[in-house]
Amino acid sequence: MTIMQCGPKGVFSPEEIDPEHVVVSHLLYRIYNLPKEALADLLQVGADLTECRGKDEVRAVVETMKEILFPEVIGSVSDYVPEERPSALVSYANWVGSRIKAQREAKGITQEELGQKTGLTQSHISRLEGGMHSPAKRTLERIADALSVNVKEFDFDDTDE
Repeated sequence: MTIMQCGPKGVFSPEEIDPEHVVVSHLLYRIYNLPKEALADLLQVGADLTECRGKDEVRAVVETMKEILFPEVIGSVSDYVPEERPSALVSYANWVGSRIKAQREAKGITQEELGQKTGLTQSHISRLEGGMHSPAKRTLERIADALSVNVKEFDFDDTDE
C-alpha cells in the first residue's frame, strides 16, 4: 500500500484521500505556519463571522481571511521571501499604504478605529499602512467607505505621482 503525507503528522493512504481532505490539510498547514501576529488576526477576524448579518458581511470577512491566509495570491509583499518581491508591487504597497495612513490621519482616527469601521484588525491596518500587504480591491473599498473618500484615492493609475 502506498502512503501519502498530508500534513505535518497526518498520513493517509491514497484510497482515503478525497479533494476535501486535501483542501482541509492545506488550510490547516497554512494556519499552522502563520506568524503569530497573522494567526491572532485570523482568529479575531474568524470570530467576526458569528456577528455577520448578511452575505455581504460574510464575503467581506472571508476576503479578509483570504488576505491573511494566502497573501501571495492577494498581493502580499511581506518579508518572507525578500529576493522574490517584485519592485512594482513593493512600490504600490508602500504607496497605497501611505495613502491609507494619510487619509486616516486626516480624519483624525486611529488604526483601531479604522479597523472597527472596516471589520479589519488594527494589526492588519498597520501592515497595510506599512506596505507589507497590497490590499484586495474589496478591502480598499471598505477602507474608502470608512474614511468617506472615493476609492480612487487609492488607485495608483489615477494619480500623477
